[in-house]
Amino acid sequence: MSKRKRVVLTFQQKLEILQQLNEGRRGANLAREYGIGTSTISDIKRNADAILKFVSNLDSQNQISEKKTRKTAQNTDLDSLIYRWYLEEKKNGGVPIDAAICAKALEINNQLRNRSMNFKASSGWLRHFKNRHGIKETKEASEEPLNVAKQLRNFFKRGGFTQENIYNVTDSVLLWKSLPNCDNKNTTAVKIITCTNANSAHKLPLCVIGPEKKCETSDTIYYKYQTPEIDSTLFEEWFEDIFVPLVTQRQQNTGTVGKILLVMNDSSWHPPRETLIKDRNNFEVFIVPEDSLIQPMDLVINELKIKYRRNLLELLLSKSPCPVKQFLEEFALTESISVISKAWDSIPRTDIVQSWTRLISDVRNESELNHDGIVEIVAIAQKITGLEETNSMEIIQWLESDKDFCYNSIEYEEFNFDDRQDEITEEPSNVEAYQSLETAIRWFRNQNECNSAQLATLESIRDLAAAKVCVKEEF
Repeated sequence: MSKRKRVVLTFQQKLEILQQLNEGRRGANLAREYGIGTSTISDIKRNADAILKFVSNLDSQNQISEKKTRKTAQNTDLDSLIYRWYLEEKKNGGVPIDAAICAKALEINNQLRNRSMNFKASSGWLRHFKNRHGIKETKEASEEPLNVAKQLRNFFKRGGFTQENIYNVTDSVLLWKSLPNCDNKNTTAVKIITCTNANSAHKLPLCVIGPEKKCETSDTIYYKYQTPEIDSTLFEEWFEDIFVPLVTQRQQNTGTVGKILLVMNDSSWHPPRETLIKDRNNFEVFIVPEDSLIQPMDLVINELKIKYRRNLLELLLSKSPCPVKQFLEEFALTESISVISKAWDSIPRTDIVQSWTRLISDVRNESELNHDGIVEIVAIAQKITGLEETNSMEIIQWLESDKDFCYNSIEYEEFNFDDRQDEITEEPSNVEAYQSLETAIRWFRNQNECNSAQLATLESIRDLAAAKVCVKEEF
């Protein structure tokens, strides 16, 4: 007698069997129909409540018809509380992103009496959590990014580009003067440009574009002054003054040959491809449609920002008990660039290579926050006076605070852009002060808002200037 082939039923089939059992059909007949043993029918009948409860929580009919197993979490209390929170968030109109789910899981775990001491809310845990509860991906992978990546790989092959000569450049905004859970209305930003080649052997110095005319930098940082008008000039300068010379010099130093390819997105502040490669036969540019593909440097910039903000908290902690407000007031762009440089230097080559994996070899490489790093950042924040109550969700929001920030909205008024300001070093003379105050008084007397107290104050200041004029004349 041949051995019966093992059959694993979907939850849709299990529901059908339960329904037919309720209608009075015999288990033995159902077992023959579905190609399973009668003991399996008994198991389904015995676990009917658990099956119905699990199916009711699945996101879609497709999940019911495809899913076959119901795995149990190691810590069922933790799993249940996280899923309950997930359903509440979904009920309120939004599906939490992966990073938010992991952050909440860490927070809930720390509050449990039977918490898992080694729980890290890793990407593996997240995947199993979603599978257990039939949660679909929060972001459906569209076909366009895959097509763009495939087109790009074909472009690599046709052009004969080696990984040594393929570079990717990406820019992003960094809110360098912000802290978690702090209402900082004067948050300022810089634009950062990262670029490496595909084998990570050549990591170009980071370029920081900011609103101060001069700023001290390090060997791994280039600083460029950004005027209020944002155009493609700055990127052209980066390409001509930084990228082309450094890449050319590297080829000469290493003895490598071949055409250089720069992959970049179709940003409004990037110049046309033709402008960049004009009269440069050894250079080629591939423009990626904006938001159509996660580029390698997108992942690297995410890691850079996490490291920067961790370093920022450590700097604040080292100055304890300095109040948070005072720290932000005294924290200058020059000091910030030093922290940025430290973060850029600390990104290992292995992480850069991994960021290129999907683009080069078609291996899936998801963009996600380092959840282990979040735990460490929360621990640092909670040691700082004024940030003791900071939780994982607030750290997540802080780490992602500049994603939708518009660089054009930077307040430039607090910086000096008028070159003439450098020449104004002498204070007004006594006569100039007297004449200006006299003019102000005449203007103020004709205003509806004029009152005797303020007018008297102006007149007393004018009289002081007049007295100084008289004293000056006597001497």
